[in-house]
Amino acid sequence: MRRNQITAAFVFTILPILAIGGFVAYYRSKAKEARAREIQSQALLDRQAEIINKFADKNGAIVHWRRSLVGKTFRDTIYSAELSQVLIRGDRRPILFIVKLKDVQESGEKFIAILEGRVNIHTHLRLVLEASAEQARALMAQPRGEQGKFAVVASVVRVSSSTETLSGPDAQSDERPVLIVEGHCVDTVFVGQYVGDTIEIFDTFPLSNSTPTN
Repeated sequence: MRRNQITAAFVFTILPILAIGGFVAYYRSKAKEARAREIQSQALLDRQAEIINKFADKNGAIVHWRRSLVGKTFRDTIYSAELSQVLIRGDRRPILFIVKLKDVQESGEKFIAILEGRVNIHTHLRLVLEASAEQARALMAQPRGEQGKFAVVASVVRVSSSTETLSGPDAQSDERPVLIVEGHCVDTVFVGQYVGDTIEIFDTFPLSNSTPTN
């Protein structure tokens, strides 16, 4: 009887320890897997950024054009006149955009590529670019989907504005500002699922432009 009591006490003592040990081992395993995924994702992002930077250098393109929108926050409406001053340059250097392909239209011997991205979180961007037949074929040859993005170098000639109404649940609608950027396609490269452009938006634009008071 005494021996049974000791055995039971031992079992009830060791089981929680084993359970805790198993949980710790499981947690460490999951943490290690998460860290490995994080390292892998960062390595992919670094490779994509390197490709984009080399692509920009090859075309003499401006990459960090958002930095010229001084004083704007990540949720500000950006006006067409403000963006025009940034994108239409006196030195005629082209601009690099990270965008998704929405359509390719035929216009006589030329093609029109329509691509979309963001200026910041609030203001959307639509590129309407004249493209050669070769450029159009290169764009249409890539995988199609919401996650497929292109780095596009464009020579901008005009910026205008528009407002789009988006239908939401319960018959509610929401308006979003869209800046229409027209110009000529210089070069393109497919970059796939790339989040670096979104990271740049948050790195470039502050949450607010208010200054703390003493």
